[in-house]
Amino acid sequence: MSAATLSAKAGGSSAAAAGQLYRWFWRIHFFSGFFLGPIIIWLAVTGILLAFGADIDTARLRDVQLVTPGAERVSLDQQWIRALASHHLDGMVMQSVELPAAPDRATIFTFGYPVEATEAAGGHGHGGTTVLTYVDPYTGRVTGTLERYDRFAAIVHDLHARYMAGDAFRWVSEIATSWLLALALTGVYLWWPRRREKVAGVIVPRFKAGARTQWRDWHSIPAAFFFGVIALGAAGGLLMSHLSGTLALGVQFATRQGWPSPKGESIVVAGAPRIGLQAAEDVARANGLAEADLTIKPPTTPTGFYRVTNAGHAATTDKVDLAIDTYSGSVIQKITWADYPLMGKLTLLGMLFHAAALGPVVFWVVVLSCVVIVAGSLTSYVMWWKRRPAGGLAAPKAVAWRDVPLRWRIAAIVTCVLFPMLGLSLLAFMGLEWGVARVTTWLRTRRAAQARRLEPQTGD
Repeated sequence: MSAATLSAKAGGSSAAAAGQLYRWFWRIHFFSGFFLGPIIIWLAVTGILLAFGADIDTARLRDVQLVTPGAERVSLDQQWIRALASHHLDGMVMQSVELPAAPDRATIFTFGYPVEATEAAGGHGHGGTTVLTYVDPYTGRVTGTLERYDRFAAIVHDLHARYMAGDAFRWVSEIATSWLLALALTGVYLWWPRRREKVAGVIVPRFKAGARTQWRDWHSIPAAFFFGVIALGAAGGLLMSHLSGTLALGVQFATRQGWPSPKGESIVVAGAPRIGLQAAEDVARANGLAEADLTIKPPTTPTGFYRVTNAGHAATTDKVDLAIDTYSGSVIQKITWADYPLMGKLTLLGMLFHAAALGPVVFWVVVLSCVVIVAGSLTSYVMWWKRRPAGGLAAPKAVAWRDVPLRWRIAAIVTCVLFPMLGLSLLAFMGLEWGVARVTTWLRTRRAAQARRLEPQTGD
């Protein structure tokens, strides 16, 4: 056998293996997008709405949230007294106060039931209710009181994470987000150019090609450019999920890489009064928390402490978490960004990236990535509709596991371990597919046997 013949056979074998691998990636991409596309579209659309939720609420609730700036502010303690007297709290206590983020914003007092009541109610209904009371910081006038679902942002948040149906549906979001990550990874492989000089269909759409080709280009090219954003956003969302988030938190604490939080107790002095909210703010200002929008949480026990943080809107590297003694006003502990371990920093950055809360550039990049996700999902259904045979699903043919190169099998297993909901749902799908295949084969065999029995018998 000549060298040319051997080379041709080797090339053909290599091309066949590459074709099988491509089909394997395509099959994963197809089924994950086909079945979970509607949920992924839901998450992306509600994510966009959530990004603008606070602005929408400000426009809707201007009379409640916005005030006319004055020369001097009323003390926080006086504002709290006005908020407390403004409505019947029915056993609620103040959980936190958010200082105005801008001169024309109201102070926000959050009232809720004690932890014991919330746990007794399972976190829902009576025990899970919170009430926000808005107070004009210049006059002390209560501008309004809102319950949770009076705010657009709260409604959209629950639509995004729980579908307004409780924590049980967070599993659905976690499965869809896990497969969004798989879609991004397999999609970038399918898009990846096989020829370096190729530009059309890789960098820019092929405008002169047929309709199906153009749909394919508009589906793949924007998603490929936003691959990193989509993957990071999905990973950040999984850090807040049930299974993946809990496991990530466990790994952090097991390796001493978890988020630091203030610890300690206030020293109870007999007969000494507690300091008020205004004194707690003054201590925080004296310790370098200059941002306007501080959040103060009062102590919940006699030995508890005031917790003051600028984490709500401040830049991550400026993050400060302060514990203040309830009686003396001394600082018990001060935690800054430098005190966070590496894994804790990466986790926080991932979650903030998912929430588009790392500045205006990240905000618009994440919002655009959500638009790309919606467009990519819709174009995928158009592509499928155009290529599907009558009465068929048009799914790529299955590739045997043993025919997938070892390095890709290892990569798939590692990915499923790192993202357990992806692995568990994949196993469930494989079991379902195996069962359907066996039932289909049995039905075909039965029909064939019945057809043979019905055939007329001919004699010799």
